[in-house]
Amino acid sequence: MAGSLPKGHYLVVEIPLLIEANFEDAVDRILVVDCDEAAQLERVSIRDGMPQPALQAILKTQVDRNTRLQTANDIITNDETKEHLKSKVLALHHLYSELAKQELAV
Repeated sequence: MAGSLPKGHYLVVEIPLLIEANFEDAVDRILVVDCDEAAQLERVSIRDGMPQPALQAILKTQVDRNTRLQTANDIITNDETKEHLKSKVLALHHLYSELAKQELAV
């Protein structure tokens, strides 16, 4: 993917079921935004208005959290303040910009 962008630029693609669809090789790096399962269930329940048992059934069809985290090159833990989250995103932005300048996909 990096070959089609100007040097120093990078592209972020959101693919919610990347691992389940076996698309890991289609990207240079994998970033996972993670939180514990209880927080995930609560947030999705509020966002989608679904009861937690239905959400738990959906999660059971997906790859487990440990596998997702092991597959990731980078992980942002989204369980603190927005300021902390912003600092993590900014740090990864700098990393990705540097990698793009070097045209590395490490």
